[in-house]
Amino acid sequence: MRVRTGQRLQSQVCTAEFIVIKAPDAEIDLTAGGQPVVEVGADVDQGLAPDSAMMGGTALGKRYVGLSGTLEVLVTKPGAATLANAGQVLQLKAPNPLPSTD
Repeated sequence: MRVRTGQRLQSQVCTAEFIVIKAPDAEIDLTAGGQPVVEVGADVDQGLAPDSAMMGGTALGKRYVGLSGTLEVLVTKPGAATLANAGQVLQLKAPNPLPSTD
């Protein structure tokens, strides 16, 4: 699947939805709960079962990044599924520290 910045995606196995903030210029294998993600509003395959090892959850308003740093997504609706790209779990992005006011 080729994703683009601003694209809204959703999990097929839970309620998670997210927006692509940074997209690589290549095909990726983006999954949630071990199953491929789809665009928001697309038909969801009700017969898909989640991978129990990939059900760590996503947090509302948090950014998740790929290990290479070329993929970043923002969670707009939390869910029970873990996001992954090509089998590698996306990591919670650390917040940028604010400058000191001293």
